[in-house]
Amino acid sequence: MNDLAEMRAFVATARAGSLTAAARGLGVATSMISERLRQLETRLAVKLLVRSTRRQSLTPAGEAYLARCEEILQLIERAELEAHADRDGHSGSLRVACPVPLGRHVVGPLAARFMALHPDVRIDLQMSRAAVDLIGNAIDIAVRGGIAPHPSFISRPLFSSPRILVASPGYLQQHGTPRSVAELALHRCIDHGGSGGATEPPAWMLGAGEHRQRVGLHVVARANDPDTMIQWALAGVGVMQRSRWEVAALLDTGRLVEVLPETAGEPRLFAETHLVKSIYSRRIALFVDYLHAELPAHVRAYEERGAAPHHRSQQAVLAAHPLLAPGGIIETI
Repeated sequence: MNDLAEMRAFVATARAGSLTAAARGLGVATSMISERLRQLETRLAVKLLVRSTRRQSLTPAGEAYLARCEEILQLIERAELEAHADRDGHSGSLRVACPVPLGRHVVGPLAARFMALHPDVRIDLQMSRAAVDLIGNAIDIAVRGGIAPHPSFISRPLFSSPRILVASPGYLQQHGTPRSVAELALHRCIDHGGSGGATEPPAWMLGAGEHRQRVGLHVVARANDPDTMIQWALAGVGVMQRSRWEVAALLDTGRLVEVLPETAGEPRLFAETHLVKSIYSRRIALFVDYLHAELPAHVRAYEERGAAPHHRSQQAVLAAHPLLAPGGIIETI
C-alpha cells in the first residue's frame, strides 16, 4: 500500500524532525523517505512540511494531517498486535533503554533474571549517557528519571532516591569535613555537567521541603558521566552529590563518606515508560510487570548496603585509616 508507506514516512519525519532520523528509524534510505513525502504532498496537493534551518517543521495542514495519521497507524498497529497476541506470548525481543549506571547496577541484573525465567525472550539493553528518543530508536521500554509528558506514552513510577553529599576519606583527611552549608561552599566540589557547558554560577539544591536551599559551589571538576564523577570522588578530587543508590556500596565499605546528611536533597524519581500501544504486547506487559514487582525492592536492597551511611562509614574510615583518630579531622558523630 503506497498510501500507507507515504503516511508512515510522513509521521516518522514529523516525529524525528529530520529525513535522516526518520529513515534510520524506518530502516530505509533517506532518498526513499524524501520521495515518499514528495509523492504524498503531490497526491494531496498541499504542503505538509517546511524545512527551517536543519529541521523539518509542520505546516498547519501538516499538523492536522499528522493527528489523523497517528490515529490511523495506531489502529493498524493495535489490530496487528491483537492478531498476533496468541503467538506473541513469552517469546520475541525487547528493546530496553536506561542510563548507564542504572543499567549496570539494577536493570542489567534484573534483565538476566528475567531471561532465566523466560529463555525465549531476547533483551536488547541500550544504555546511554543522555536522553533517548524512544520512538526514533524503536525502544519498547525505558527506565529513566522523570515522567514522560507525552500522550503516546505511559509512565509509572518505580522508585525514588535522595541525593546526598559524599567524599573520600582521603579528601576529608586533607581538607576537613564540612559541618555546615557555609563550610561546604568553601570546599572543592565535583559537579555534573551536560554537553552545553555551564551557563550559570554552579550551585546545588540541598535539603527538602521548606528547608530546600540553593548553595553556591567551588567547582573544580565537572563531568557528564556519573561513573567518572564517582572515580574522581574516590581519588579525592572533591565533594560530590549523587543519588544514594549510586554510591550505597561505596558507603558500606567506607570508600566514600556521607557528609552533611541533614542536607539530603529532594528524592529523584525514576519511572518506567512505554508506548500506550505496547499494552497489547504480552512480552512487553510481562517485562513491565516484572520491573514493577522486582526493581523497587532491588534498589532498596542496594541502598541498604549503605544504611545509616554517615555513622557506619565513619566507623569504617577510622578502622581503615589510623591517622583519622577521634579528635582529629574526622570524628564519629
